[in-house]
Amino acid sequence: MKALVLTEAELREIVVVDQTAVDTIENAFTWLAQGKVSMPPIMHIEVKEHQGDVDIKSAYVQGLDQFTICDLSGTGVQDTAIANLALQQAAKKGMGIEIEIKRG
Repeated sequence: MKALVLTEAELREIVVVDQTAVDTIENAFTWLAQGKVSMPPIMHIEVKEHQGDVDIKSAYVQGLDQFTICDLSGTGVQDTAIANLALQQAAKKGMGIEIEIKRG
């Protein structure tokens, strides 16, 4: 399994609010309504010494060959859909750092 890590600047370059992005988010909510989404509760970590916190979200959509773990705003399923779109766009442009993940 591989993970692709993109910077915020890379994401902003490849994902724009256009009809493709709107359609992608619409599809995500369709998947959710159809029960195709596995989305565990948000993990919240408070970082008091830095006056901050982070919400870690994840989701898997049946039929996709990847899942998403992110700290973006939103409910999770649209994050997965946009991450999938970003992955496709990043691959076209050769962006990001790919990390090989092995079990065992």
